[in-house]
Amino acid sequence: MKITLVHGSPKKENKSSATRLIIDYLAEQLAGHEVHRANANSRLSFPMDVIVFVFPLYVDGIPSHLLKALQSWQDLFIAYHIKTKVYVVVNNGFYEPGQNYPAIAMMKQWCKHAGLLWGKAVAVGGGGSITAAAIGKGPNKNLADALDQLALEITEGGVMLEDDYVKSNLSRGLYRLSAHLVFRLRGRHYHAKLKQQ
Repeated sequence: MKITLVHGSPKKENKSSATRLIIDYLAEQLAGHEVHRANANSRLSFPMDVIVFVFPLYVDGIPSHLLKALQSWQDLFIAYHIKTKVYVVVNNGFYEPGQNYPAIAMMKQWCKHAGLLWGKAVAVGGGGSITAAAIGKGPNKNLADALDQLALEITEGGVMLEDDYVKSNLSRGLYRLSAHLVFRLRGRHYHAKLKQQ
């Protein structure tokens, strides 16, 4: 099976970003298959059986640079009548995974226009904790379970699978407290006074 993992974050790709950590974890779970990595500036390698888009939520939607890439790739998929199956993992800094719903709906609509097959989406809430611990540990145990299931469904196939909405293993209160602490530390790093933080 030929699988392409698309890094859809507009931030500079680095080993500690949430998007990169999710892609690295998925690649490990998909070992044994032909896995390729791409980003919004890549030329996609055809044909492919599966394409997985991993990106952060931006203003309740798809990051603009990825949206532009989707529009250009759509023409290729239509021209070559490619029936690739699409999966999506979208994370956001809010605690609620449901905040990702509009972006998932946009991806489903894009699949429809491009003539692609929809697989499923994994909507991740509490994205701020993804870089705090290894996936599978502490606040990211639920995320590991969801990504393990996604990898299984990708390799074994499936039709009309239900989207998965994943909460952080941290409580809402603890997640909020952690976020405030991080903001305070960053503010102190840039010499911001407490009133400015």
